[in-house]
Amino acid sequence: MACAQPLDGRADEFLDRFAVELGADGWFEQPHGRRDIWYLNLLHFTTDIARPTELTAWVEERRSRVIGEATIDEPELIRFRHHAGPRPFMRPAGLRSAPRV
Repeated sequence: MACAQPLDGRADEFLDRFAVELGADGWFEQPHGRRDIWYLNLLHFTTDIARPTELTAWVEERRSRVIGEATIDEPELIRFRHHAGPRPFMRPAGLRSAPRV
């Protein structure tokens, strides 16, 4: 999981616009007030983790690593759909630009 901390109020402005653009589904974007972190998962585990204690220790050692600063000018909203079968998988269902703030 990568985590980011906003440097100004633009992340909150984006969240407000995003909630409006999502319409009836926008309620989930502000369930507990403002976010103090933004995050994304880079890896998803699909089965039991063989050595969870070692994985937890690895994450703890890297929890506060600074890797830089980035500005996202135009985010994209990507929705995934689950495809069942002998080897289930997720596939992007469509792309559209998120609202500009």
